[in-house]
Amino acid sequence: MNRRGFDRELRRALANARRYDECGVLTLIDLDDFKTINDVYGHLAGDRVLRTIGQLLQLQIRENDSVARIGGDEFAILLAKCSGEMGISRAEEIERVLNEHFVNFGGAAIPVRGSVGITKFDKRDDSESIIARADQAMYQKKHENARERARSGHTLLLAPHAGESD
Repeated sequence: MNRRGFDRELRRALANARRYDECGVLTLIDLDDFKTINDVYGHLAGDRVLRTIGQLLQLQIRENDSVARIGGDEFAILLAKCSGEMGISRAEEIERVLNEHFVNFGGAAIPVRGSVGITKFDKRDDSESIIARADQAMYQKKHENARERARSGHTLLLAPHAGESD
């Protein structure tokens, strides 16, 4: 799915949240050091990485959830009818699978790493605020990953929902 399809699915999920008083979770994933993959292995390898990661993410979701490549090396996963706790659990598993994955290309095993940001949403939200919160959490995680490359075991950050306090 592309960005246009993702935007349509997010609008649908928000309409359902309003109609049925449901919650959901948006997960944004940005591949770390993707430019380096293109520079070292070439653009064909980068294309293979993007296709492989899209397929890998598709295998990690439920039937009613959605995966989209929303631009460059960024993916979105929309978890409908999902609590924040379940969203954290799913995102941790997705991050684990992603960060343990290697893409084979031309005899090389290319390591793939990603930064994951999540936020929950409900009937009070609009698509712009949901995306902004998940994006903020993802970039915070990306900065942490850059500072702590040697550290194993990643801690996901759940962006606070509008109106919630810590």
